[in-house]
Amino acid sequence: MAIDLKAIDLKALKEEIKILNETGDLEKKIKVVGTSKENLVDAFGKAVDYLDDQGKDIPESCIEFYNSIEWPEPDNGGGEEEEQEEEQEEQEEEEQEEEEEEEPAKDKKKDKSKEKPKGNRKPPTPTKKITSFDDIKERLKEPANPTAYMDKLMLKGGKIETLIAKLKEYLEESELSFSGFRTVSSVKRHIEYREEHGWVYERDDDKVKLVGFKAKK
Repeated sequence: MAIDLKAIDLKALKEEIKILNETGDLEKKIKVVGTSKENLVDAFGKAVDYLDDQGKDIPESCIEFYNSIEWPEPDNGGGEEEEQEEEQEEQEEEEQEEEEEEEPAKDKKKDKSKEKPKGNRKPPTPTKKITSFDDIKERLKEPANPTAYMDKLMLKGGKIETLIAKLKEYLEESELSFSGFRTVSSVKRHIEYREEHGWVYERDDDKVKLVGFKAKK
């Protein structure tokens, strides 16, 4: 099942991406011009995951928009490729038209800067690069944020629904606010993000356990 692209407001998506780019905390700014809507959605989701993983402050509007998206269960099939290609072509045509309309609005960038969280954000704190499974376990001894706490839960492993419930208990006890990891699909998306960065998991249906790290060459 693919993301319902029609349910996502393209202009709002681009605005939230602009806000993320302006935080200055991304490894690389998300390219908007000439990028399909599907790829923009994917890049936006990964960027929010990255900022949360690094313990950075995420603009509230970006968090709300992230959670308004119905992230699907991972799909290993390829039966929807043709449909996705057609949607991509349609979205690229729409984006070209919108980009022409947005050109005169460039002067409004300064006004949008009011939405930046720079005034309330803490200076970035260098994070030790992970090179081994021991590095992961050391980092997770004292989780720095809710995402790290979920990672710590996955070290012990279990059903994803159970891990979500334990995270909720932790947030309530700690009086912390976090709107991520409300669904099994959102946790699976996080796992996929981690796997792209070398984290190794044992997975069985809706059970998961963090078991290692494999450095990317």
